[in-house]
Amino acid sequence: MLRFLVVAILLAALPVRAADVARAKYVGKPPCGVAFDYPTNWLVNALPSSAGTTCTVSLRPRNVPEGESEELYVVEIGVWADASSEFLKEADRMGFDFYQGAWVVRGRPGIPRDAEVVKDQRWWGLQGEATLRCYAPNGGPYVGECEASRAVLEDNDDRMWSMRGGSGAGDVFSMIRESFRFTASADEMRNAR
Repeated sequence: MLRFLVVAILLAALPVRAADVARAKYVGKPPCGVAFDYPTNWLVNALPSSAGTTCTVSLRPRNVPEGESEELYVVEIGVWADASSEFLKEADRMGFDFYQGAWVVRGRPGIPRDAEVVKDQRWWGLQGEATLRCYAPNGGPYVGECEASRAVLEDNDDRMWSMRGGSGAGDVFSMIRESFRFTASADEMRNAR
């Protein structure tokens, strides 16, 4: 009985994963033309196009844990209707590099990390974790290294999307990555601009 009680207490103390939280669905109209799941306790903002994107979407939690910087949690997604000449530019902007015969994610100078080459039925591209320097909120002191997720993915219709997330957004990053899909053709996205 005591063993059961100890196990129950330990399980109750585990952090809640994004897979266990209530989900909402973002559905963007063209020119964005994408859909993905995100936690209901996060905010989604469609932003003006930037860096050649068809659209940009930003997500952040409604309430950032006390003493932590909001930028640790922000997730930013860029979408392109036609990626034919943009993939390598965006991969570079997101910190990916082909270094000594393999794809890596650059972060702090001198700390490249192995990147994963993605090739499945839906996407091909790169994803990985960059090691960055992290600081306390409001311009506070350096507090150590942290991990930040990155991905640049393209489909067989030359539509591309990229995503970056702070170290506090890992489960949300995964939720979006697993559920992301295009809801409009490249032509619908281009013509709606």
